Amino acid sequence: MTQTVKIILGLCLLFAQTTFGQIINPFFNSREVSYCDITKVERTSYNTTVYFKYTAPSTYTNGGWVCAGADFFIRDTYTKTKYKLINANNIPICPSKHNFQYQGQTLEFNLVFEALPSSTTKIDIIEDEIKGGFNFFGVNLTTTSSSNTNSPSYSTPQKWDEYNLKEHWKANGMDKIEGIYESTGSYKDIEIPCNNGYGQTICFNTWRNYEPKYKVALVIVTGEYKLIYLSGTPKGIEKIGGCNCDGKSYIAPASNQWSIGEVKAKLYKTATPDFYKCEWFMGDKTLNPDGYITFENYAYFTLFLSGDKSMYLKLYPSADENIVQNTNKTEKSSGTGYAISSNGYIVTNHHVTNGATSIKIKGVNGDFSKTYTAKVIIEDKNNDLSIIKIDDPSFTSLGTIPYIIANRASDVGSSVFVLGYPLRATMGDEVKLTNGIISSKSGFQGDVTSYQITAPVQPGNSGGPLFDDKGNIIGIINAKHIGAENASYAIKASYLMNLIDLMQTPPKLQTISTVEGKPLTEQVKILKKFTYIVEIN
Repeated sequence: MTQTVKIILGLCLLFAQTTFGQIINPFFNSREVSYCDITKVERTSYNTTVYFKYTAPSTYTNGGWVCAGADFFIRDTYTKTKYKLINANNIPICPSKHNFQYQGQTLEFNLVFEALPSSTTKIDIIEDEIKGGFNFFGVNLTTTSSSNTNSPSYSTPQKWDEYNLKEHWKANGMDKIEGIYESTGSYKDIEIPCNNGYGQTICFNTWRNYEPKYKVALVIVTGEYKLIYLSGTPKGIEKIGGCNCDGKSYIAPASNQWSIGEVKAKLYKTATPDFYKCEWFMGDKTLNPDGYITFENYAYFTLFLSGDKSMYLKLYPSADENIVQNTNKTEKSSGTGYAISSNGYIVTNHHVTNGATSIKIKGVNGDFSKTYTAKVIIEDKNNDLSIIKIDDPSFTSLGTIPYIIANRASDVGSSVFVLGYPLRATMGDEVKLTNGIISSKSGFQGDVTSYQITAPVQPGNSGGPLFDDKGNIIGIINAKHIGAENASYAIKASYLMNLIDLMQTPPKLQTISTVEGKPLTEQVKILKKFTYIVEIN
């Protein structure tokens, strides 16, 4: 081997050790524009190139126009380090425009950014953080390809079944809405009159009308939520008693017979005006697309079955299953809490503080301009309770607590009222009052730990106090029934007392009420100063 060849080989080896090339078929958690997709990402030691495919939407005349924002950047999802845009290919930089000739016309382009460190595994691609645009969040860079072909811009299990979905989530993480759900399932008995040949009712037949019990999975595919059928069969209607009406039998109408193909899905997400379209996937990956619709926004979804609707409860992951949550850690959400002692102890729901990286309290002594940091002291996830404590160096006292915690159960028909901070984005930070009665001493599906009440509650009321007409704490708001009017739920105060007893140093609770006997308007003036916004990141 000549000296020249040795030098060339040495330079090649050195180059190979100091550079890398990688082609990625990415998938992502969410995006802001459904008609723009990522087809692949190329990484080298010199730059990062992101390939896009844009489809002119039907919302603009002739498809409208498109351009790339000059402020485009890549951000490491975990470290928050930003990488600048270097160049744009096949698309002009704004304010110049690319004009489309017709709706549905496509444009493929790529953007070149600064090089990413080899340790970067997940990024956000941002055109405009404030106004929105071609923004993609949680773009995973761990799925690589050996070719330059345009592969699908997402990864999916090879088969839509429970095992592969769980493996997919374990490997790639999941957001707080993804998971496996099951309908509650129920039935209604219907009495049908049985008439003789003279039109006279001689007896009644009883038919049982079943609401089907399905198991489904909710998963993000190419940035959109998809609903996947896993198991379950509609039962329809059957006769459970009655007579034969001179040999005649009642035949259930076709409207009472369900089939899987009739199922349509709707998904609503908390704290966003956006409607997320879902598609119903069958076992062979064929689907029946559902249309768009607008409703109020809650963190649940329902399946509409021949005019009826079923509520679905989450089975997987449970609180004990450690699945990485692909959530934006800077995203704020909030609930309500209330004081139980002057030295900073506050009660709220476990689901409010669960997974929080920071907790802040607003509204102490009615001052919403001041924020205090807090930490979780003890939790009861089974009963959805959390006791937190203000640990801010500027904190002094919450003041003398004006109410007591009632340890005895209240009766059905008792008057109650709720204080809280629901839907702050649209309703503001002023405390909201709703009132009603206790309609049941058991909660959802007979849960004996809760009351059912008629006082309306909304997202943001979670963790708020439930008062009786004397101003005593009798419960903690934690849920509402999305399939019923005026059905909300509150954990009974006795379960809070049990949790307080488990604390190493229990706070000293108030034993005398200073609001009992006052009219409601006067009670609220006092009580709202001890009802706080619990804001978490």
